[in-house]
Amino acid sequence: MKYLVIGCIFTFVFALSSAFSNAVFSISTVLCCLMIIYLKLWDKIDITELNIRPVMIAYLIFWISLIIPSALLGDKYSIIKSFDYFYYSLPLIILFYMKNIINGNIMDEVIVYSMSSSVLFTCGYALACAVMLPFGTRIQGFYGNPNHFAILLILVLPFIALFLLEKKSNNFKMAYLFVALSLGIVGLVLTGSRGGLLGFIIGGCIVGVTKFCCLKTLNIEKIKKYIFVFVLLTVSFIVIFGLNGGFKRNYDMERVYLLQSSYAMWNDNKILGVGLANWHNEYKYIREYILPKAVEPSLDMPHNTIAFFFSTTGIIGGIGFLLFNCILLIFLYKQMKLRPKNIYIQAMLWSLIAVNLHGFVDVGITMKSAMRLFSGLVGITLASVYELERLKL
Repeated sequence: MKYLVIGCIFTFVFALSSAFSNAVFSISTVLCCLMIIYLKLWDKIDITELNIRPVMIAYLIFWISLIIPSALLGDKYSIIKSFDYFYYSLPLIILFYMKNIINGNIMDEVIVYSMSSSVLFTCGYALACAVMLPFGTRIQGFYGNPNHFAILLILVLPFIALFLLEKKSNNFKMAYLFVALSLGIVGLVLTGSRGGLLGFIIGGCIVGVTKFCCLKTLNIEKIKKYIFVFVLLTVSFIVIFGLNGGFKRNYDMERVYLLQSSYAMWNDNKILGVGLANWHNEYKYIREYILPKAVEPSLDMPHNTIAFFFSTTGIIGGIGFLLFNCILLIFLYKQMKLRPKNIYIQAMLWSLIAVNLHGFVDVGITMKSAMRLFSGLVGITLASVYELERLKL
């Protein structure tokens, strides 16, 4: 049974992190759900436990804030899309239960090496494809857009980085993590995603400073490691974008036009928005919110998650989205102060900051695979808090 559990979790986390196959994800999801049902884990593990309840409340607020305006609008497709966000959040529940089946370092290693394997797989494929492309072409791997690839990387790389920096293991395992992290960072840089790279660097710096402020004793060697990693990332960021013509791009004003169009949508539909499934149609066809200077009429969201939720679900959904992120941020910060050595809490805080900063200029968690992965990582983090609480650590 132990090895079956390990196999299921490894496959499920790999499918979440790589997002290359819906079939693999669906099969691994079914297997994990069957295992949860067979072991009746809800009788043994309380997902509503007091210490993790704020996160469940945050998700509940988010779901309800999307469902209410969609239902009041009476738009069938928006209602379906609002329930999609509940479906995308299922990895949270699955991984919360599954991680608690086997306690200790074994499950931690299964999770981080599954993430590392997915990074090696996706970045290896993307870099192999890049060899045949003209120099300077942004890599995207299995995904339709380099920015989408960057989102998945900035969600998992913090976990790999912190395990490498904080955990002690044998040389082979450490080398495996180092290669995965190095390849992942190279892949992230070569996506050319400014939002992804800035989010990753800023998120890491904030978590690093917070971590060392929370610790009672400082480890100079670890501080040096953190500084080295982020100096290397920052230099890489500057060099790569310098070689590719700087930080400005010819479509930057398009993002401004999209924000203006989204504001106009919200201004005309302040309470309920235009409908969670209707942004593209409203932008291009129905009321033609697209500005005359805009040159990308096929977009289905405004490249800003806050603008997206306010324009499609009004004040109700927009505030719900902001509350969701604020509650998560406060929860993780408080937990980090209580447990400054918990790697999952640090990594999740880093991922949360990175994906939201990226969401200022791109899709963020509005992308299905990103929301599924994000929720799965939240589930793993909550499981680590729950496990420590049971052990009174």
